[in-house]
Amino acid sequence: MNTGEPRHEGLETLQAAVVRVQDLSVADRLAMFELFAHYFANVRFERFAKDLDEKEWVVLTRSQPSATVQRFSTFRLLHAEVDGQPVQAIFNGDTVHAPQNQARTELGLQVFLRFLLALKEERGLAPLYWLVMTATHKTYCYLPFLLKTYYPSPHWPTPPDVLRCRDAMARVKFPDEFDPAAGIVRLKEPTPYLPGQAPVTPAKRHNPHLKLFMEQNPGFKNGDFLVCLAEFSRANLTDAGLRLVDGDLG
Repeated sequence: MNTGEPRHEGLETLQAAVVRVQDLSVADRLAMFELFAHYFANVRFERFAKDLDEKEWVVLTRSQPSATVQRFSTFRLLHAEVDGQPVQAIFNGDTVHAPQNQARTELGLQVFLRFLLALKEERGLAPLYWLVMTATHKTYCYLPFLLKTYYPSPHWPTPPDVLRCRDAMARVKFPDEFDPAAGIVRLKEPTPYLPGQAPVTPAKRHNPHLKLFMEQNPGFKNGDFLVCLAEFSRANLTDAGLRLVDGDLG
């Protein structure tokens, strides 16, 4: 278990840790599903549990001393062969916050990034990619915040070898739902945001990242996902990403 330093918010303490999915309690699973169902339509516990069991790890952020789940983010390691070479990528699944804690994302994100750096070094994963599936502009905008180079980007084209890597990884997880021409995953059973729960899309779209997301994922309100890829390494972290990894959020 990889644990972050406690963060104090008034009288409550938030603590985040990486937990293996197989070690989650029934209470944890039910609490995670309750958070998920607060935001998304067309949800069923059986489907949520099946998808969860396909992941390897989850970052759980809890409030202490109650141990109430305030945030979770699931992920797993994908393997594929690209141009005759083995390639690995971390795939993020669901990331959900308790309604009253939406602004407190840094602790869980810090634990996640630290875990990836340790995993990369421990297993000798070079390169290690990060496959990000996003149905909101807010998630997409984490890429330029954390990473120097990422795809797709409004500032540079996506090289053919990166496209091949993206497509190979997306097909591992979504063999029948990935559209490589569009770079979009359209689920057979989509779970779009419930009315009033989606992040508000700014009316003014002068931001190049927002503009790219809206143009490349016009079906985001229906639950479509834009498939993004970046190499994950300390060298590719921005100054903000490095401050998050190395900082003290207590």
